[in-house]
Amino acid sequence: MATDEEERVAFDEDDGGGGGFFGDLFLNEEYQPFTFYFGKPDVVGEDGQVVETAKEERLTETLLASKQCCTDWDLTGQIVWPAAFQLSYFMHNPKYTPLFKGKRVLELGSGAGLSGFVAAKYAKDVVLTDGNEIVMRLLNRNVDFVKTASPQSCPATATRLFWGEEASVKELVEAHGVPEVLCGADIIMWPNYTLTLMQTIAFFFAYNPAMEAYVSYVVRAHSTTRLLYSCAEECGLAVDVITPDQFLPPEDWQPKSLLQVDECNRYVLKIFKKRAEDV
Repeated sequence: MATDEEERVAFDEDDGGGGGFFGDLFLNEEYQPFTFYFGKPDVVGEDGQVVETAKEERLTETLLASKQCCTDWDLTGQIVWPAAFQLSYFMHNPKYTPLFKGKRVLELGSGAGLSGFVAAKYAKDVVLTDGNEIVMRLLNRNVDFVKTASPQSCPATATRLFWGEEASVKELVEAHGVPEVLCGADIIMWPNYTLTLMQTIAFFFAYNPAMEAYVSYVVRAHSTTRLLYSCAEECGLAVDVITPDQFLPPEDWQPKSLLQVDECNRYVLKIFKKRAEDV
């Protein structure tokens, strides 16, 4: 019988290594730079020229991503999703920036890494993680790309992390230290991975009970939300909701892709370890 490690390696080889039936026929690793702005936009006239420059502090981040991802369900990290914009605004809001400032931050399911690189504007150091080998290639390219594009950011490293595997968490902690803050954007999407995600968060809390976790969540199915709370309970975790009105700027400052998601169906979750008296 194959071990978990052997099965995982076999899956990875079939998933993108060229050994599967279709190989890399539908795989797209041609990326282009995208620049993201967080803050009040410039006022642009009808001729496309800037007529008024925003005076408020504005954060920009440029990274590599794809306009569209592979049809494979596990390669959604090749593009930047609206939930990543939302988490980035959360980090950039002066009310919540102190949660990340000077901290050791770890991002789960980083994908292209937008939220993690925004965190690097404020944090002490940032570790970006993903479980997919193809997405990891993009993430490593972005670490080098952003290092040049945003030299003022704190050090960021990328490493592979497998959810639900305590040994994978232990290996990461030994190599990069214990995080003070976890974050993630749109990582509660697939029901089959909800429990392993909560287990992974719980493994990190075992190293640092005072750690905090913030996840940008988009409701696609209420059954997934119920499953989220059930899995959190099973893992000794609790969830609080931070609504968009507490951290998002006016709508005319927000990207269109974020506005397309109904505000009542997106928010930031604060996940924390239950106190002994609450268990």
